[in-house]
Amino acid sequence: MIVKIVLDGGLKSCCSVYPPEFVKEVTSIWLKNVADVEVIDRTAVEWIPDDLAALGLEHFGDRIFPLVYCGDVLASMGAIPDAATLAAMAMEKMEYGITRDDILKVIGEEEKASDNGNQR
Repeated sequence: MIVKIVLDGGLKSCCSVYPPEFVKEVTSIWLKNVADVEVIDRTAVEWIPDDLAALGLEHFGDRIFPLVYCGDVLASMGAIPDAATLAAMAMEKMEYGITRDDILKVIGEEEKASDNGNQR
């Protein structure tokens, strides 16, 4: 299994940015003997989003990063799962995957929350 992590200039927290090399080093340790790790920085190399990532990018912008794929399945948007969860995903010991319906549901919830905020 290949775990692919797509970053937007690095892994960003409130006050730090961790470079792609660091993200690869840490996640490779987490997934040693479980999966190979590939880290892509979309600001450094050409990256073409798949349909789900494109939908997320269109509606949520850069908030979708990091993206985590286990094999060809989009497993996480906006965060890297913890070590145990990521390993379980990579070993297919748990169900995972973000669907188009999942993304559309969140879009609807955000639109509804925005509408409610405008009615105050």
